[in-house]
Amino acid sequence: MRKGEITMPLDRTGLDPEKLLQHLNQEVYGQKWAKEKLTDALAWNQERLRLIRQGVHATDLPAKANILFVGPTGCGKTLIASTAATYCKLPYYYTTATEFSAAGYVGRNVDGIIAGLLEAAGGSVAAAEEGIVFIDEVDKVRRRNFGGQDDVGGESVQHALLTLLEGTTVTVGTQSVDTSGITFVAGGAFTSVSATIGPEGERQFEAEQLIRFGLIPEFIGRFSVRVGLSPLTAADLRVLLLECRSSTLWKTRNLFARQGIELVIDNAVIDAIIERAVRMGTGARSLDEMVKDRCLGLMSRIMELRRRGVKRLLLREDGVVEEMSFSPGRTVEPERLSAEPSRPSTTTDPTPDCAPPPPAHLFTFPPNGSSSFPPTVANGSTESPMMPKAWMTLGLTLFLLLLGIGAYRHSHALPAERGSESEVRGEETPRLLEALKESHVPK
Repeated sequence: MRKGEITMPLDRTGLDPEKLLQHLNQEVYGQKWAKEKLTDALAWNQERLRLIRQGVHATDLPAKANILFVGPTGCGKTLIASTAATYCKLPYYYTTATEFSAAGYVGRNVDGIIAGLLEAAGGSVAAAEEGIVFIDEVDKVRRRNFGGQDDVGGESVQHALLTLLEGTTVTVGTQSVDTSGITFVAGGAFTSVSATIGPEGERQFEAEQLIRFGLIPEFIGRFSVRVGLSPLTAADLRVLLLECRSSTLWKTRNLFARQGIELVIDNAVIDAIIERAVRMGTGARSLDEMVKDRCLGLMSRIMELRRRGVKRLLLREDGVVEEMSFSPGRTVEPERLSAEPSRPSTTTDPTPDCAPPPPAHLFTFPPNGSSSFPPTVANGSTESPMMPKAWMTLGLTLFLLLLGIGAYRHSHALPAERGSESEVRGEETPRLLEALKESHVPK
């Protein structure tokens, strides 16, 4: 959320959870339960604020819902929250729990969270009071034993966050912000905590498990919704890389397509990226890193490639980039890559999580899977489908060249030659004038 984007109170009649869930299914791959739980929590928090504005006392209503996401790095915890905030046009502030310490020690004070949210809301207190705060790496502030010394960066941070999570008034400069309507989303890997699988396949974490891990009961009690996110498999990473509009590869190919250049990546390169991402264990973040590692040099030279007439780039497994001045077969239009597909509601069928995948030949080279070039066409020949157009272009070029040579020779002809031509034209001109007059004599 850009600074200053929200500058006035939001006049809401209620958040449509079905539309929000549909948007999350389009933008975020997988993690069905996390998206549903966040949708329900945001919808209730917005409805609760609406009832309070109508005069219902807050003590007569159930408390707001804060959410704890438990899952490995790179599985989509922050992406789900930020995507929801953008769709709902709510101010969003991201921070990590490791930045804070107990009051009086080196480190940020937890009140700085509200200052950051207020800045994201463009200074609007009303907007900030219904915003979303994501506190990442809460597993890093678990209770630790320092031999009797104060744990200023662990359990003390949990205690300092309690009042913000429950609801209090924080003074930022000359403004006061009530945190009782802010949706707090916390996330952490909790690597040593084992999830239990629910009856519908959801990953569940009991409060007792998190207490044994090192979170204090009061802190866990502030998060009424706890949901586990699944680690990404190799198949999940392949879908994220090739089919989701939010992937770096998709955006990179769209960038080149807007300049009339088709970016094709050998399947062996895709396989290598997926294999390395699995080994790194950082989920979707590793995909972004490796795509930029291979494509950043080309992205910086995109205008140069366009001026040189490059129409197709092939990234091979050995790191060599082949440049071609023509693209065999159909090229990719940028509108196809960036179009928003129409999609029905996915509240009952959450399987379509990403935009439809581009055609298979966009990621395979050659298109028919062979190792020859040009690609083999339907009749078995190796003639490129662009060949007839090439011959026509060559013929037209030769014609224009001969025409230019003739014009040049005429303009640089010798005076004697020009004189003889003038004499011929001089003899023919009177006869032409006489014939013209006779044709207009009335009979």
